[in-house]
Amino acid sequence: MDSARIGYCCTFVSPEGDADAERALNFRGPTIALVARQGPARLEETIRENLDILDRQIATVAMHPAQHAILATGRPEALENALRDIVEHTEIFSMLGYSGWHPHGACINIHGGARSVGVDGLKTGLDQVPAGALGLLSIENDETSFGLDHLLEVSDRVAILVDFHHHWIFTRGEWLTPEDPRVEQLKASWRGVRPLAHVSVSRENVIPDHSPESLPDFPALAELGHKPGHLRGHSDMMWNRAVNDLMQRHLAWCDIEVEAKSKNLASRQLADHCRSALQPA
Repeated sequence: MDSARIGYCCTFVSPEGDADAERALNFRGPTIALVARQGPARLEETIRENLDILDRQIATVAMHPAQHAILATGRPEALENALRDIVEHTEIFSMLGYSGWHPHGACINIHGGARSVGVDGLKTGLDQVPAGALGLLSIENDETSFGLDHLLEVSDRVAILVDFHHHWIFTRGEWLTPEDPRVEQLKASWRGVRPLAHVSVSRENVIPDHSPESLPDFPALAELGHKPGHLRGHSDMMWNRAVNDLMQRHLAWCDIEVEAKSKNLASRQLADHCRSALQPA
């Protein structure tokens, strides 16, 4: 438990609203139109700037590459793009000194892809991932196409990153507990490296009257008229203390990245909650 880590995904939010601090840690992305007008020099300038930002991000936390590359697809061009993206990220990791099977928990995390091609389609995609890249890859369960049970079918080949909120949506209400036997399968897929997991909660303004002291109840919320699409959205903060209590228990076996909209602010909220739970009464 002493080695447990709580992080956040994708974007830094300054606690003080400091725009310069946010600019220093978030990537730039010029439009194609801008590059077309200003030429290759503008693109090169952005690449250099983003490399400096990447260096600052790594010094601050760690990496979270794009999860939008997919291996399960019926479109050859989509698979080709995904493989290229994965290989490029593998090269970046290699230049940073990361190689082998998820060193220090480093991973290139993606979603599975299209439900229409199923697990067999995912296996076909995995067949084409280079061995060096496969050692850094993790695949995350989603809300509509690949649930946790589907991904565990390929857990002997690739690390599986569980998203607790996605699992709750996909199963229409199951909160995965540390005692669930599937946790051992998740741990085994990381081959001795401490696994990574994701968490978020339904948005505060979608279920404003829900008690923060009890886990969100999917069937009850559905009975009130809430659609899965309404409940999929990520909250701003980790407002539900019952979810936070559950995450504190999961920290015994995995590190957790918070996917709430307020990013590092929400991850700090969860970390403070977990620390307080460990303090003697």
